Amino acid sequence: MKLKPKHEKNEVSQYAVLEKHFLNTFYSGIYLAPSEIVKIAKRFDIELGFKNREVLIKQLLSDASKHNKINEVLYAISTLINERINSYKELIQNYPNTAAKLMQTVQKLKSTDLLLKRELRGNPYE
Repeated sequence: MKLKPKHEKNEVSQYAVLEKHFLNTFYSGIYLAPSEIVKIAKRFDIELGFKNREVLIKQLLSDASKHNKINEVLYAISTLINERINSYKELIQNYPNTAAKLMQTVQKLKSTDLLLKRELRGNPYE
């Protein structure tokens, strides 16, 4: 009789980097609310229901990939990020004293958008 290893490897999502990035608001600069995640999913006929953010993000990316809609979903998230960037820039223009703090968030959002764009281009070696 074979013994099972104590620590079986969990299957790692091909989008694990994006999942972790979106779950950490400090690094991503954006908080994707569960309702926003579900709204994006519905636009592409992906049923998620209401769960915690971690499960929603993972399921959205996984289901989008399975249905060959990952590029569209990533583009929709990128659009949301750019809307937030524009909102912050407007706040900075209207309230110059907030510029120092809000520009940090804008930079994080731009970095997150670049991460999405790299993912959209994909790996040419796959």
